[in-house]
Amino acid sequence: MEILRLRSSVHAYRRMSIAPNASTVNPHFWYRQPSPSLPSWYTHSSTNYRSHKVFNLRYLSYSDVRCNDGTKAGYYVRRSKDLRSKNWLIYLEGGWYCFDEATCISRQITNHALFSSRTWHMNRYIGGVLSWDDRINPNYHNYNILFVPYCSSDLWSGKKRERTGGYYFHGSRILTAVIDDLLRQPEFFHADKVVFAGSSAGGIGVMLNIDRLARRLRRGLRYRRGNRPFNRLQVSGLVDSAWFLNYPTYAQAYSGSCTSIYDCPPEEGILRGIGLWQPRIPRRCRMAQGKKNFYKCYLGPIIYPHIRTPTFIIQSLFDEAQLQMSRALLLTGGSYSKLAYIQNLGRAIAKSLDTVQGVFAPACTDHEILTTKWRSYPYWYFHLQSPQSPYRGSELSPQDDSFQETQQSQQPQMNSSMIFLSKLVAVLNRPKTDKTAMRGGRENANRRTPRDVLHITQPYHFRIIDRCSLDVGPEDEVSSDGFPTSVLGNLAAACAGRSHMTPLCNPSCRALTHPRTMERLSVVSLYELYGVDSAQLAANVGVSVSRLKALPVKTQMRMLFCRPV
Repeated sequence: MEILRLRSSVHAYRRMSIAPNASTVNPHFWYRQPSPSLPSWYTHSSTNYRSHKVFNLRYLSYSDVRCNDGTKAGYYVRRSKDLRSKNWLIYLEGGWYCFDEATCISRQITNHALFSSRTWHMNRYIGGVLSWDDRINPNYHNYNILFVPYCSSDLWSGKKRERTGGYYFHGSRILTAVIDDLLRQPEFFHADKVVFAGSSAGGIGVMLNIDRLARRLRRGLRYRRGNRPFNRLQVSGLVDSAWFLNYPTYAQAYSGSCTSIYDCPPEEGILRGIGLWQPRIPRRCRMAQGKKNFYKCYLGPIIYPHIRTPTFIIQSLFDEAQLQMSRALLLTGGSYSKLAYIQNLGRAIAKSLDTVQGVFAPACTDHEILTTKWRSYPYWYFHLQSPQSPYRGSELSPQDDSFQETQQSQQPQMNSSMIFLSKLVAVLNRPKTDKTAMRGGRENANRRTPRDVLHITQPYHFRIIDRCSLDVGPEDEVSSDGFPTSVLGNLAAACAGRSHMTPLCNPSCRALTHPRTMERLSVVSLYELYGVDSAQLAANVGVSVSRLKALPVKTQMRMLFCRPV
């Protein structure tokens, strides 16, 4: 009955016939959409509008590359304001998936732009790492950028040409067509660097496809450049909010098996979806997992060891999408055992990232960090002042020249993601020579050209994994928080070498709002949501509840978790 009801809704949705606005929509548009949200400088006659500030839609001409409903797939492109730029960033959009007829019909109704290209605007403005503004995006603002909309609902993995279950799942085929289209453009012939980036489902798509697409790029440039050197092309990946674990869920589904993508554990949803998707899985991971377990290659900890292209991970330890699939949403509150479950999940994610050679993992709840409007989150701004604050586990040291340069060059309100990307860009600008992959012996040593190493070697290490450290760093010396110096000294001694993994431990994370009071959530307020008596906590440390909640995050945590006895 549910499927029949959804089908009738789809048929009613399709029968609507409203004249389109041809200036802002695609040729086969049939449903009126509001005008795209563009900044104040936008005008139709603006030179900037036609050049480097707005993404323009291009449809793929291939007849066998389609969105779920059979409409044409495509991509948006924004050329760099530096016309000599040889750097390219290809961003894959995210947006969950569907795994059976009911979830696909629901997706078609509620998220039509993720199912069809009918409602795509001809122009889009996108911020974050895709922004043209060097004040917002100091690292990639001068890159030529492609934004590939997600309309295949298959985690960018489907390869079957024909329909499956009434829908097309062409995720990996779309990416192949985008690369082939790019290779036909003369401005790409001299590319030096290509970064594949993606968030959520787009990040999974990067991990599944980057090696294959890197090979296709090099082969294509070899053919088009003739005898010109092509090995100088540096290809890398940037994966955001796509590191999901197969972790036991906190609560069981009401019906025994999940019926919605939002409360379905990653492995279960993927296992149910691969029959529809008919996916293309990287051979090395597929062979390692075997026929029965190849679906696990969608999970970051499983696929990452098999990726040969340098790939960097950005992942919140308490990612709200992972919490949702684990049926343990943070702001709904509950028993203390639920909070303990969330804390253990964060520790498990941090541990799974220990072997990743390029990682930025703050103890935040943010999902899809790369395209966030960074300047609208003041609590995300901070300065890296020491390896202990606010993160531990970094390979960098204050004596490192590159570390000191970053310290001196960053503005006081530099976003943490920007700092990571600054280091990443510095890494990508250092071409390495892979001696194990060269041919010809010593006589050809002088003719060797730099190329990507197959694995990120030691100089490429950049690891920042939040441990929620309670150590006192230099930033704590500027304020006494109104407490006597002796009290702070005792706290510092008691907290030395200690940490406590919990949401909100990092003051640079985006602020959360209390679901009932609508005030900014503090560590103490979070514990209140899970049944902890804040009055008793305040009495234990000898201050009032209001005073305890008003303290800085790290001071609250030190007072609660390492108060000297």
